[in-house]
Amino acid sequence: MHELNPNENPWKSIQELFQIQASQTPNEIAVVDGSLEKTYLELDRDSDALSRAIQAIGVNQNELVAILMESSYDYIHATLGILKSGAAFLPISTDLPDESILAILHDASPRLVLTDWAQTHRVPSTSNIVQLMLGDMVDPRMWGEWHKPNVVQTQSSDLAFATYTSGTTGEPKGVLQTQLSMVTSYKSRYDFQPYEQDERIACNIFFMWEFLRPLLQGATCYVIPDSIIYTPRKLVNFLAANKITEVLLTPSVLQALIASSKGGDLKSRLHLLRTIWLNGEVVTHELINHAKTILPETVRMLNTYSICECHDVANYDTRWISPDRSGPIPVGYPGHGVKVIVIPIGTDGSDSKGTGEIYIGGDGLARGYLGQPKLTQEKCV
Repeated sequence: MHELNPNENPWKSIQELFQIQASQTPNEIAVVDGSLEKTYLELDRDSDALSRAIQAIGVNQNELVAILMESSYDYIHATLGILKSGAAFLPISTDLPDESILAILHDASPRLVLTDWAQTHRVPSTSNIVQLMLGDMVDPRMWGEWHKPNVVQTQSSDLAFATYTSGTTGEPKGVLQTQLSMVTSYKSRYDFQPYEQDERIACNIFFMWEFLRPLLQGATCYVIPDSIIYTPRKLVNFLAANKITEVLLTPSVLQALIASSKGGDLKSRLHLLRTIWLNGEVVTHELINHAKTILPETVRMLNTYSICECHDVANYDTRWISPDRSGPIPVGYPGHGVKVIVIPIGTDGSDSKGTGEIYIGGDGLARGYLGQPKLTQEKCV
């Protein structure tokens, strides 16, 4: 497992870190997607070929390439191929209505949209957006010699991906995440919960954030199908059949999972499960205390607090909670590369005592908002 260091000199990008890992464990299984298994060497080669194809199209460094497809091996290899080309990926959820997808594409103006047969109809052919199915991307080596690098060198300040906020506080906004913010976030998670050598990581929720974590550390990423993640018994069957050791869930999915327990069967069926990350919703003492009675005693439940403007903010081990407390548990302590201060409302910030607004800074912070310099200047003080 390669040691991540966001301050390493020379700088190593996400794609370079993956390349290092692939060279160390070429024959280990990197991704399992149903009956499909791909080694690190195969994923490295697939993403190299896609990188060459993207460069041949003329996509430039720091330009956006959108991904519109369900969670799958193709999604993973597309993301790595985009990053290797020097471009940045723009994940678009297939759960969004067509009008929301078109609004994001219009606002972000990606140079290219990579999709599959199931989603290709959602981008009108009359639009000015270039849409290509992943299977139609042609490796330029098929035409002759290729002299450009498979992996374009990127700096820590270069764009890695853009993601859109949910719009709960207004119109959805595109948030620009740098290479440094991603590496910083993964370093924080590895420090808080290091991987063991035989990890099997199941990924679906926040897929585009989660699948890269195991792939930078030599673990195996198991793709949970979108048709399974929100059906509790099917999810239990998947976790048990694939001997999963770690998974990220929202608290509501965990609640449904433990509610599906039949006669305490989860203790035996999920006996290999070591870690559950909780993210996306408020975690309560009541949920954790209930889960502890249903799940194997060896399961470690970790609360990770994230926002679009910062890949990960804080982590908290639920073993630290008091059993007689109720209501929300703490979000935890700031992760590696994240600085947090609380400024009481109505003050100039010189007094740090009392309840107030949280301000987040450090290497984990995003670059700003896509196409909104005034908002970036206002929020990124």
